[in-house]
Amino acid sequence: MQRIDTTVCAGYAVEGYSQTGTYRDTFKTRYGCDSVRILQLTLRPPIFGFVQKSICASGSFEGYTKTGNYRDTFTSKFGCDSIRFLQLTVYPVAQSTLSMSICEGNSFEGHSASGTYIKLAGQTTFGCDSLRILHLEVGKTKNHALSQTICEGEVFEGHRKAGTYRDTFKIDNSCDSIRVLQLQILKKDTVRVTAAICPTETFEQYRFPGQYTDVFKNRQGCDSVRFLTLTHVPPRYSRIAASFCKKGSIEGYNKAGVYTDTLKSLVTGCDSIRTIAIRFENVYQEEEIWAALCGQEAYEAYTESGIYRDTFQRENECDSIRILHLKNLSLYIPNVFSPNDDGRNDHFVIFANDADLIKPEEVSIYDRWGSSVYHSKTVSLSTKLWDGTAQNRPAPEGVYVYFFKFKCQGSLKILKGDITLIR
Repeated sequence: MQRIDTTVCAGYAVEGYSQTGTYRDTFKTRYGCDSVRILQLTLRPPIFGFVQKSICASGSFEGYTKTGNYRDTFTSKFGCDSIRFLQLTVYPVAQSTLSMSICEGNSFEGHSASGTYIKLAGQTTFGCDSLRILHLEVGKTKNHALSQTICEGEVFEGHRKAGTYRDTFKIDNSCDSIRVLQLQILKKDTVRVTAAICPTETFEQYRFPGQYTDVFKNRQGCDSVRFLTLTHVPPRYSRIAASFCKKGSIEGYNKAGVYTDTLKSLVTGCDSIRTIAIRFENVYQEEEIWAALCGQEAYEAYTESGIYRDTFQRENECDSIRILHLKNLSLYIPNVFSPNDDGRNDHFVIFANDADLIKPEEVSIYDRWGSSVYHSKTVSLSTKLWDGTAQNRPAPEGVYVYFFKFKCQGSLKILKGDITLIR
């Protein structure tokens, strides 16, 4: 008799038996005798396991990364099958998206450049990561340059002085717009005009002597101010006294009497009043003339002021007597002055014997090296001019050269001389 104890896994069979139990079998030996075998069979049932598992989307469990039910077979320590049923739940990563715009020069959560930034924002209730995706856009600062020209006294964008200005603007919630303004100021033109007209004429619509101020637009569109000093040229008067012996004529007049004519002066172009007095005598005719000289001129060879009587022989054999009243318009400029504030001879002064017929234009004074120490276009006779200073300091003693520009009876003259400065 043979006894066998064995254990096998479920699903297997021993000697044709697949259930746990004791089995008795009789066999014939080779000798023809009975042989009894007692089989004690034990079946090991399969092991079943059930597992529930939760993981985050970024993880895995036993090689599985997706939610689902999985069956896996393993070999136990007894060599039998072990079956595991896995119920796997995969929780997704919590994710939020934020779009943000900022301006150049600013930052958001430490970021100052455009881009996409992912940040771990914490954990969900399941213990998984919570991500925040930031889409950041950085707007550029807009820059533009502007050049502008305005007239003196005008205002542009609140600015009235020349210069470079940097202004920052914000338009429609956008980023800063920076404007660089180059502002140029055009100065007003100022012109001073002095004009002399005849009493019957007009100058720029003005007729009477006086000071006039007018504002014009120059070629740049800015104000141009003109200061006009208007004077009248006085009429020139002449008188002719003529005497004839028996017959004669002058300027078309041949009868005794006094005749007044209005003529155009060849010098000034204005009216010249001429009076002719004619008388007839048996012996002579007499003529009276008033005339003036400027500077080094001469009248009929006369160069000095005075009354001159000349007798001429006329065709009619009568004596002709001319009485000439001659006035030499002379200038007197002292050749020494002492600017020492003693009240005597402290200034350079120009004198004239008849200021009404002389119109000063300008005075320039130079030192012996040719440097200008004084210049003026506003000159009056018999008034104080140069005070002996140069560049606000007393000029040194010495000889200085002057140039005096003036008009005498409408003719432009320049007088040059020297003056000695002593203290």
